[in-house]
Amino acid sequence: MELSKIVDEIVKKKLNNQPVSWVDYGEKYNIHPERLRAKVRRKLKKHNKFVSTDAKILVFDIETAPLITYIWNRWQKFIPDTQLIEDWFVISWAAKWLFEDEILSKIVTPEEAQERDDREVVQALWKLLDEADIVIAHNGIKFDVKHMNGRFLKYGMDLPSPYQVIDTFRHSVKNMKLPSHGLDYIAKYLGLEAKKSTNFQLWVDCMKGDSTALHKMDDYCRNDVKVLEDVYLKMRSMIQPHPNLGVYIESDTKVCPSCGCADLKQQGTYATTVNLYDTYRCKNCGSLTRSRRSKLHKREHVTSSVPR
Repeated sequence: MELSKIVDEIVKKKLNNQPVSWVDYGEKYNIHPERLRAKVRRKLKKHNKFVSTDAKILVFDIETAPLITYIWNRWQKFIPDTQLIEDWFVISWAAKWLFEDEILSKIVTPEEAQERDDREVVQALWKLLDEADIVIAHNGIKFDVKHMNGRFLKYGMDLPSPYQVIDTFRHSVKNMKLPSHGLDYIAKYLGLEAKKSTNFQLWVDCMKGDSTALHKMDDYCRNDVKVLEDVYLKMRSMIQPHPNLGVYIESDTKVCPSCGCADLKQQGTYATTVNLYDTYRCKNCGSLTRSRRSKLHKREHVTSSVPR
């Protein structure tokens, strides 16, 4: 089959929210999955599914080395700092701007890994975070963001410019009942490309400065970012509240706060204790939004129950 027809077939599936396995397509038609993915994304950008906004949205992931400590037994829950041998450090990170093809990444050198020196890796990610308006990370609020802030402090760096965080893990836990809320499980659950398989030995080899292991870790982290982007786009309509992309769009018409699309369908109302608002369904991403102006703005006699 011609490449253009393969791309059209995948685009049709994507627009109908059907699962696509890049690896399976690549093996079936002898095409590198990355090349195929890039061509599909370029074509999808012509559709509303990829709405352009001025918001800079960064999808990112970090990989860290574990703490090294003295412990008395395998079940010890609390480890005092006097038993700490080596602190954790950032082995690598990967990031991409939402909908862009290029994946950025940086990993420690073999010498830096042995010395547990992540200064240059940390400084490089700071520049991207400082540029972002919104970041997307899985368990990002508790792990990625806090870990990076700790390293910024260590190296005498200021916090990056303010950004909003979309934590796909938190929204999954908040809005869905799943057997697991791990990124790999959610990706498989949605029929998406899964994370690359690995084991703890990879982290051990990276800490030893093994160049092959470091290269594998970089590839592993870069793939995580692709998986995370796909998972985010699939569950975007369930992310509530979503950072409002409408504030980054110069428009006199209503747009979806989740994706920026102006193709909205009025659908019912949303009630608070004292107000009633029109609600709209986005035809692009499926998210629900509501108007800012109350339908009851002239009915000042409406009262509210006492909260306690």
